Amino acid sequence: MDEIKIKEGIFPAPPTGDAGELPPMNAGGPPGREPIILPELDWDNLTLHWAQYQDKWTLSEDGTYYALKFVYYATKLLSRDHQYMNIYVPAAYLSPDGTVNPVGACGGYTARTAPVVMYNNCGGWMSSIPGDVNPDYIRAGFVHVNVGARSRDLGAVGKGPAACVDQKAAVRMLRLNDEMIPGDKNRIISCGGSGGGQMSSILGATGNMADYYPFLEEIGAAGIEKLPDGTYSSTIPDHIYASQCFCPIADINNSDIAYAWQRFDDPNIRFSGFAIVGEKELTPFQLALQKDLAAAYAPYINSLELCSEDGVPLRLGEDLRSGSYYEQMLRNISDALNAWLKDKTAPDGSLTYEQAIGFEGKETHSFPSADAYFASLKDTERWLVKEEGGYRVTSLPGFIQGTALPRGKAVPGFDTFYCQAENNAFGQPEEAGVHFSESVGSILEKNKARYEPLAGAEECDMDAYIAHSKREDLKKQVYLYNATHILLDNAAGKVKSDFAKFWRTRNGTADEHTSFAIAYNLCMAAKKAGAEVDYSLIWNAPHGDVDGDGTGTFVQWVQNICN
Repeated sequence: MDEIKIKEGIFPAPPTGDAGELPPMNAGGPPGREPIILPELDWDNLTLHWAQYQDKWTLSEDGTYYALKFVYYATKLLSRDHQYMNIYVPAAYLSPDGTVNPVGACGGYTARTAPVVMYNNCGGWMSSIPGDVNPDYIRAGFVHVNVGARSRDLGAVGKGPAACVDQKAAVRMLRLNDEMIPGDKNRIISCGGSGGGQMSSILGATGNMADYYPFLEEIGAAGIEKLPDGTYSSTIPDHIYASQCFCPIADINNSDIAYAWQRFDDPNIRFSGFAIVGEKELTPFQLALQKDLAAAYAPYINSLELCSEDGVPLRLGEDLRSGSYYEQMLRNISDALNAWLKDKTAPDGSLTYEQAIGFEGKETHSFPSADAYFASLKDTERWLVKEEGGYRVTSLPGFIQGTALPRGKAVPGFDTFYCQAENNAFGQPEEAGVHFSESVGSILEKNKARYEPLAGAEECDMDAYIAHSKREDLKKQVYLYNATHILLDNAAGKVKSDFAKFWRTRNGTADEHTSFAIAYNLCMAAKKAGAEVDYSLIWNAPHGDVDGDGTGTFVQWVQNICN
């Protein structure tokens, strides 16, 4: 393929039946959702003045909260359908005329002390339209802000780091109008799942980071000014207090080597994506590539010089199934299992739990004992031992096979061939999609001659992959979307940002769409930078905003870190 076509993002057509992978959620929300009707505004002359919103609060039918929708957080909108937020506050915090009631109380908080939970709906790395109120947050006394953001499905205006820029603009808008909006703006907690978990991590890692100032000025965010000398002035901070990341699709440029490491010795070579009907098999080329990607994970992890929460240096052996890092991964799975058993076991020893079916359904399962439950799994003698005080998982491939953990990704599955996944989040505005994983690109370049004869290999797409992986503009763009690396660079004194003080992640052990290691690495990077972390897996839970099951809840965590 010639250089011009590579730059334009023109790639060979995917094989017949290879549909582009879709996210679990899209910008339009659940199927059947009512169309969004935007307010009538002078879009060319937007301001951030609160006077236009003051009298538009509406009280909910049950009288428990006030809602204020379509609050635009920038003056030079690039997507009016997305760049706004909905604000929900406990009714006690406002007077009927829309002014703050400083003495009203809810959940032990007042309008001036309540935490502000800012949720984004960027699942699948897609653009988000602000969603509805979360009643749990209102009952707890939190201010709930549901923020919209641009992302990869919007073409030129959704290129990285657009989703984080929009969240930052929302934070600035909240602080600009601090006196008029209930909630403690020094206690803003970001929250999101999957791609939204990734966007939450970026917001948490990049507080007041000057690299974002040009993008904020471009959309007319509050408190940003471009000076005559070309530099930027910021008078309103955009850091946050804490970051909750459910199953974050983070460290995106290394997600493929992490996923390959987790699955390289799994004999199941069939995979299914969100948009794939049925299952497909990995090709001989993909299987060979997977082994090489997995092998690259050990030197990558060892280069990060992470430590566990107990301060133990985390290292991965060259065989990929030994070393303190591997043992920590097994410990994380074991902890999740033991917490789940404690939560689900009744006093008579019986075990009852709900199993998620897809994104909406649930199915209840009951067993007379934990032993009966384990008998329903496969070959537990190969990967599970009972010890005093609980159970211990002894083998990652044994656990994957024994619990029949499905494979939801191809190889590669994030920076995909034919540029069908997160690829359109990166590149120049005119580019439909690019390859952003330098780690995958370097492996393709090193082994291209060995791959070319294998079934499934496409020379022209390998060439495009290799070319893109060397582009400096893409490396910079990807870095601004990598919270793990930004936190580690903070720890090393290479970067200055005011990162969140508190971090929490949750992944299900039945999550087929990302490696468990990604969220753990993020937490340990935050710890290395000096933050407090709350990491846990949740046994038997799928990809999504999974919580509880013996590991505490997000609401409880917010209450703990705010008291």
